[in-house]
Amino acid sequence: MSFFGKANRILIEEELKKGIFSDNHIADCDLSSLNIENNIIEKTRIENSIINDFHIINSSINEDVFFQCSLMRFSILNSNIIQSRFEGINLIKSEWKNSVIDNSGIIQSCMQRCNFDHLIVKKSFFSDFEALKSNINNSIFIHSSFEINYGSGMNGFGDSEFKNTIFYNCNFSGFPLRGASVNNCTFIYCRGEIGDEINLNMTAGLGLRGNIIPKSLYNEEKAIELLSKYKEK
Repeated sequence: MSFFGKANRILIEEELKKGIFSDNHIADCDLSSLNIENNIIEKTRIENSIINDFHIINSSINEDVFFQCSLMRFSILNSNIIQSRFEGINLIKSEWKNSVIDNSGIIQSCMQRCNFDHLIVKKSFFSDFEALKSNINNSIFIHSSFEINYGSGMNGFGDSEFKNTIFYNCNFSGFPLRGASVNNCTFIYCRGEIGDEINLNMTAGLGLRGNIIPKSLYNEEKAIELLSKYKEK
């Protein structure tokens, strides 16, 4: 394992040019405005670092840990996040587009005003997070969980807006969608405390105060076809 400290930004950039950045530990670094493109970052731990305006394009984040870092205005495009953790992270105004999050977690992190667009989230979890005034569009959440623990001081997706999004077999705890607007979305085989005081419009699968009730799909074949497509990825 290679260790990179405060004055090692140039060394990190040289290592990234190889296309695979593997088995490293980065601590107390300023990596602001770092761009990662067509790269693989794997089995790496990054902690106590400033990585604002960090952009990931056409890349893979695999078995990595981001711990107590500032990633304001972080963006990810056409990339995969696999078996990775974001814990104690500042993700304010982050952008997540055309990407896949698989077997990963976001824990005790601030995500105010973030944008999710054409995102696929599989077997992942959001725990004690705050994503106030965020936008979640055209996305699919499969076999994932969202939880707000009592006393954590976090507000989940409060005052956020969901559009054209599907939740399939997801678990909710602590009303993480409380105060959100949910438009043209579908909840299938979901359970738990989804949220009260939700502004619902053209949404299937939610009853009063976030309780799940069965509801038949208008076009079941098309829905199965769509879910099968994303399950295979």
